[in-house]
Amino acid sequence: MALALTAFAIGLGFGLSRLAFDIPASSGSANARGPIWTARSVVGTKVMIGVLQNTLSSVNSASFPNDSDEQDYDTAATINTARDSRSACRLDGVNYVFNRQSPTGIRVLNDDGSVSASNIVNISSVNGEMAETLVSNAMTGLLYAVENVNSTTNNIVEIDPINATRTIKYVSNVLTPHIAFNGAGDRIYLATNDTAVTNFRVVELAYPAFTLIQSHLIGNFTVEAILCYNPPSGADPFIVAQYYTGSVSQFWLIDLATNVATSLTSGSIAGDGMNVDANDGTVAFLTQRNEVYKLTAPTGGSFTDSVIPTPPGDGWDVISLPPASGWGQDCGELAMGWTEAPLAPGGWNQQCL
Repeated sequence: MALALTAFAIGLGFGLSRLAFDIPASSGSANARGPIWTARSVVGTKVMIGVLQNTLSSVNSASFPNDSDEQDYDTAATINTARDSRSACRLDGVNYVFNRQSPTGIRVLNDDGSVSASNIVNISSVNGEMAETLVSNAMTGLLYAVENVNSTTNNIVEIDPINATRTIKYVSNVLTPHIAFNGAGDRIYLATNDTAVTNFRVVELAYPAFTLIQSHLIGNFTVEAILCYNPPSGADPFIVAQYYTGSVSQFWLIDLATNVATSLTSGSIAGDGMNVDANDGTVAFLTQRNEVYKLTAPTGGSFTDSVIPTPPGDGWDVISLPPASGWGQDCGELAMGWTEAPLAPGGWNQQCL
C-alpha cells in the first residue's frame, strides 16, 4: 500500500511524492528494512540513499542523479560502504555518518557514496539499535550523537570533528533513539521511551546549555525518528515523529502546546528513518521498506533535524569559511528583510548589503 497524506495533512498544506522505489529490503520478514538514511552530495545534485543489506552489518549507498520523482533503484549507481552506517548529516560542507559497526563512531561520507576507512571519533554502542542518531549545528560547528552506556542509559555527546573530540552534554536515563534541532538552533529535542513501547516523550532542552525546558508525554508507542516542523507563522515548532508498531511505520505531527499527535500519513509499512534535505529545508525524506518519499512543508514552513544555514533567495553569495568559523553570507537586494546575526565563535554571520 502506497504512503499517502491524511486529510489533516493536506488541509495544512503538506505535499508528498515518491523519490525512489523498488529498493531491496534487508530480508523477507515483516520488519524487513531497506533505506535507512538519505543524504545530498556536497557537490552537484545527487541524492544518496543508504540501503541496509541482508547481513545487517553493511550498507549499500545508492546514488541518484537528482531529486526527481519516481526513480527506480535499478538505475542508481551503488557502492557497498562495508560499514553499518545508520544516520547521516552535513556540517560545514562535509557529510558524516554514524557507523554502528565496531568500532562504533563517526565517519565521513564521500560524494561517491563511500565511507572513510576510520572513525573521526569513537562512540559507545552497547544497545546498537538505539545508537544511530547524528545531527549537526552549523552555528557552533559541532555534531551531536546518541551513545549507549547500557541498555537503558543514553548519553547525548558533542563531537568536534575538526579536533576529533567528544564531550558528554546530557545523560538520559531512558531509551533515546533520536534527537533534532529546531529551526533557530537554540533548542534540541530528544525522543525518549521508558521502555521500547511505553511513555514516548519529547524532551525539550535549551541549546547550548542542555538545560531542561519541558518534558512532553505523548503516548505509548515506539518512535524511530523525529524532526522539527517550523510553521510559517514563526510559532513554536511541531515535531514530526516516525513511530513504529509491528510492521507499520507511520508519521505523526505532534503539537507540543497540547501534546496531541495527529496522523500525517496513511498506508505506511515498515520504515527506518527521516532526514531533512540538506539542500532544501522545505523537504524531508521519509523511508519505507522499499521506497523513499519526499514530504514537502506548507508554503513558508520548513523542517530541521540539523541546523544548516541556507540562502533564503536569489542574490546571495555563499562563501565557505574554515570549518571552525562556519559560514559567511552576504545578501543582495532580492534578500531584503534579513538582519545581521551575531558572529559567535565557530558560528556564522549574515550581513545584508
